[in-house]
Amino acid sequence: YTVIASAPDVSTIAGGIVLYAVYVGLQLLRQIIITDITRLAWQGLVVSLISTPFLVNAFIGSNIWRWISSIITHTKYAHTQ
Repeated sequence: YTVIASAPDVSTIAGGIVLYAVYVGLQLLRQIIITDITRLAWQGLVVSLISTPFLVNAFIGSNIWRWISSIITHTKYAHTQ
């Protein structure tokens, strides 16, 4: 998303979309491999453990970015005063 969001032209947007498609493809491949090598009784647990970073990022990521931006903002104002 960063490449797409900061793209100055259409070709960079296309490159960002390609990168994102590769990323999604690798996630899908990871899910397929996990379901192939684990027993049916454990697949739900293993897949959910692999997806935990995405869940953590959804709830904690925005707070971390808010905290970082507040530090940057206070640092900028501290140097100007």
